[in-house]
Amino acid sequence: MRKKRPKERLVSLMRHKKSGPAAVLLSIILALTATGCAPAGGPEPTPAPGNGTENTAPVISDASPVPEEDVILYESEGLTVAFPRELYDQLLIFPGDADANGVPLTVLSVYEKRSYEDSMKDYDFGAGFLFSISRHNQAQYEQFLMSDASGQEHFATDGSAYYCWNVATDVQFYRSGTTDYSGVDFTPWSTLTERMEEVRADFITRNGLTPYSDSAFFSRDFTYDGEHRYVSFVVDSYAISYVLTLSQPVRAGEGGIWCVEQYLDTQYGWTGYTFSMEGTPTPQDRGIPAAEHYQALQEAADRGERPDLLEPLEAAKTWLRESYSFLDDTLNTCAVLVEGEPGGNVWGRMADILARADTLETLQWDGAAASDVQRFPVPETDGGTGLYSAGYRALAGIAWLKAEPEDLSGGAVRCAAGEGEQLLFLDRDGLTGIQRDGVWTWFRPTLEVSPYELMRVLCQD
Repeated sequence: MRKKRPKERLVSLMRHKKSGPAAVLLSIILALTATGCAPAGGPEPTPAPGNGTENTAPVISDASPVPEEDVILYESEGLTVAFPRELYDQLLIFPGDADANGVPLTVLSVYEKRSYEDSMKDYDFGAGFLFSISRHNQAQYEQFLMSDASGQEHFATDGSAYYCWNVATDVQFYRSGTTDYSGVDFTPWSTLTERMEEVRADFITRNGLTPYSDSAFFSRDFTYDGEHRYVSFVVDSYAISYVLTLSQPVRAGEGGIWCVEQYLDTQYGWTGYTFSMEGTPTPQDRGIPAAEHYQALQEAADRGERPDLLEPLEAAKTWLRESYSFLDDTLNTCAVLVEGEPGGNVWGRMADILARADTLETLQWDGAAASDVQRFPVPETDGGTGLYSAGYRALAGIAWLKAEPEDLSGGAVRCAAGEGEQLLFLDRDGLTGIQRDGVWTWFRPTLEVSPYELMRVLCQD
């Protein structure tokens, strides 16, 4: 994986969407090339989660495997996959494939038989891709976290490896002689894809795995515990505006190295994650997980060889120089250490409430209660009626600092999702409150922006 340079990143935001049988075949190629992996080899544990309220843990299922009389068992790479007996004749199953060195790439790949055979006859390439299962070690999982990873979802772990469910990102259904799919009945295909979810659930229990979700990582406040710092990096000539989050991945306090663990694009509202202080190739590209990489850097710093990593601002400059090849003049001018304590995944907390919010109000707040409440209809957006998409456009590009305000009175906009769950945007110093389970936490933006004004424009009669 190679990080995008600033100009490449802007170009990559514009994607051409293909459709039709040719696109089906192309999407299979893309899906298959995205699933490469190497066998598990004793990876380090996933980086410890932070202290955010959004952290989640997988629920351990006590379900039993499907009775063997109802399934046909398929063995591959030391694992057993059970397919519903009544669907088996509709499937084409390929065993795990390997690279030129014999390293397994997938556990198995599964296609709808008719789509595959029809497309092989017409194009000499197989459509009908339903899913594949791949197995990732820690370095490969970190590569996934740093990538776009469309169509990939990790769903189980055995304690040393992560199991990934890979699907295509376009329609795989194909029938010979069909040029217009608008009138085709997709019900059999939809039923087949839905039933594959049963295969995934059974795979976990049958092989003694633990359920896992990538949200266990993405919902965290931070990748690593301890202190954190923000560094703002704005380059007008490149139309770049990032806020980098830095932490100490090995040892806290004086003498501990700092690393960039994530970066927020404040213009487009997306967050990228990183597990390396090097450019391409990353340690993960060489099979080295972050824990090993950062330990080596800490030892180098202890020998006096990496003083650039002992201060958060200098560490941020090192990462920007290595990852994007910025010159020192640009780094010294445009990288700035932000004062205040980072708030973590504040947008994630907001998004959870906005996705369920059914009220939008303006009011006067005295620090504990509301008066002069005026309710407005939830706005309609391109994504339908709801506050999530509107809130995303307004708030996802903000990096937040923790706040401990003394005065919470004044005008406000409120979005509520139920008893004890609400967002309050105050017309005062950018203060924004999140109430979960009756408990308030307060934040303010790193940027000179008013969340109150951004949300107030949604309040229309």
